[in-house]
Amino acid sequence: MVDLSGDFRLPADVYEKWYKQKHTAPELISKAIYGLTEFNREKIKKAKLVSNPGCYPTGAAFALAPLLSKGLVKSPIHLDSKSGWSGAGNQPKEYWDKADGYGKCMPYTLTGHKHIPEIERIFGEISGKKQIVSFAPMLLPVERGIITNAHAEMKGKASESELVGIYKEFYKGEQFIQVTSDVPNIKRVEFTNRVEVIVKVDERAKSVIAVSAIDNLMKGAAGQAVQNMNVMLGIDEREGLGLADKCAL
Repeated sequence: MVDLSGDFRLPADVYEKWYKQKHTAPELISKAIYGLTEFNREKIKKAKLVSNPGCYPTGAAFALAPLLSKGLVKSPIHLDSKSGWSGAGNQPKEYWDKADGYGKCMPYTLTGHKHIPEIERIFGEISGKKQIVSFAPMLLPVERGIITNAHAEMKGKASESELVGIYKEFYKGEQFIQVTSDVPNIKRVEFTNRVEVIVKVDERAKSVIAVSAIDNLMKGAAGQAVQNMNVMLGIDEREGLGLADKCAL
């Protein structure tokens, strides 16, 4: 089973604190494999239960994983993520009204968002160290897509070309991940399972800026679930995902 809820992404006590409800199947949490495919592929191959990641954590992970793996950024990390209105939850809200919502760009849940512990857990596993994240989600006046801007202070010095090289090596062979020299664009990844990533150095501020673009309903949800299913079944990861990609192009 590939589970798209947040029920198996966190330890029970952390889940109950952030999701504000009691966990009713804590015995299954330790059996679930976190389904960020490119990072847990070998474990997913043997899994019976895969916990599909949240959309914001997915975008954040792909933006920063190469830097975290090399210990090149300092905590806290600041994430500015903007999502189409389809990522705003399943409860009716004022900003769901398309007629009223288009043309608006507005923040929500500026503190205490339930994806924070999931992002910190991913970052901690990649870096091998505890990471603190400041996460501010916003709604865009579009239907789908997430653009994530990650800002962090750099450890030591590295040129932009060196960082680009690290990103390309880290994602080498990953068919859904593109390290681009152009600014990531949610329109280009719309209806696909692809991820666009760019990294820039702000020498004046001694910081790094990494940006990712995903479709929140594909790589951020259903597309990644299909990719995980394919890995579990031992078939081509692109199976069932290529047609959407061709339509988008």
